[in-house]
Amino acid sequence: MTFVLVSLFLGIIVGVVVSSLFGIGGGIFIVPILPNFIDMTHHQAIATSLAAVFLVTLLNTVGFTRDKLVNWRTGLLLGVPSGIMAFVSGPWAAAVGDIALRVFFLFILFVLLIITFFRRNLPPLGEEALTITKAKGIFALLFAVIAGFVSAFTGIGAGVILSPIMFNLKMVRAKELVPTTNLSTM
Repeated sequence: MTFVLVSLFLGIIVGVVVSSLFGIGGGIFIVPILPNFIDMTHHQAIATSLAAVFLVTLLNTVGFTRDKLVNWRTGLLLGVPSGIMAFVSGPWAAAVGDIALRVFFLFILFVLLIITFFRRNLPPLGEEALTITKAKGIFALLFAVIAGFVSAFTGIGAGVILSPIMFNLKMVRAKELVPTTNLSTM
């Protein structure tokens, strides 16, 4: 019963409050919280977080598709290699100790914090015509593979990395950023 109550509480708080207010996925909060409140290893917390990420992004993508806001070309361009790398990296993550996974998780959060701090004054993404050049596509694919690896090892959805890539490379329009990130993360 405690497991169900804690899970529901975390789901509501993280899903409604954290994701709504900050626009970030719940994995950043769920992965470190689950092992501390439920008898769960860090590996299990990662797998649980990724399952939750899949369900949330699937439902969001369906809704955003209804509103014609998903940029399918970009979402699949980044999502397929990210997903493949996450699948391939999963067994490696399972072989790594809990402490190493926690350190890697904290390291990734620190790197994302630094990147966000220095990129905070970027101009808003406009509605200009978008082009994906060969160089832009290769650069994006590289980061998609990295995002898949990070996702498998931390339980953080790949969108934390893919969204800034789409934004900085101007691969999607502003209104397509979150819907396309949901597709690529799913």
